[in-house]
Amino acid sequence: MVVIAISAIICGSDGWEDIAFFGQCKKTWFESFLDLPHGIPSHDTFGRVFAKLKPDSFEACFHQ
Repeated sequence: MVVIAISAIICGSDGWEDIAFFGQCKKTWFESFLDLPHGIPSHDTFGRVFAKLKPDSFEACFHQ
């Protein structure tokens, strides 16, 4: 999910609906290197997962 979200944001997506739509549009490409047994997550799922992340911890991991 993080890879999809970061890719979508780099490409200009703005918000969870845009990110999920981007993921659907690029599904074949993402499946070439990501295991997506349940497909691209919905915009609600993106929102719920990212709401649970601690921003400072996520930033530190991202920088590493």
